[in-house]
Amino acid sequence: LILTPEQLDQCRDYFINLNSQEAQTSQYLPLLALLDHSRKSHPDLQAPLIHVLKNREEPELLVHCLSCCLKVIVGECERKGDRIPFSLLEALKIPLKHSNLEVLEWTLRVIEQTGNQSILLKDNVREVRLKPWPLFNKHKKNIIALKEFLEKRWNPAPQARK
Repeated sequence: LILTPEQLDQCRDYFINLNSQEAQTSQYLPLLALLDHSRKSHPDLQAPLIHVLKNREEPELLVHCLSCCLKVIVGECERKGDRIPFSLLEALKIPLKHSNLEVLEWTLRVIEQTGNQSILLKDNVREVRLKPWPLFNKHKKNIIALKEFLEKRWNPAPQARK
């Protein structure tokens, strides 16, 4: 899906309007799906996405917003060779404390995709403690795997000397 700059401007304005109205989750979902499937992004979409991460608690909205953050913010920064905005890294601390496992998993996925900048959230990730949910919960398994991956990135095994 390719959106024109004018369409991206309209998406941004609509997103800002939804945030100002504290709209229902169902009103955000079509916009987030559109942005998630768009080939292009718009730097002005970062602030509305971060606003949702900081100010909303609905699991479905946060999961879709985090998915969008991967493409709109993290993917765009990778493409341009820019650093991940500190405002996103700070905002990720909030859903990292969410009680919903799917929100927690998606938050860790975004953190994992921030690359070396994930070290800025190391203490916050280490604070994540899973309650004794069912052992076979797919989100719990993914959360454990993502935490282990991040720990290995932050603390690489020492290389053997030759």
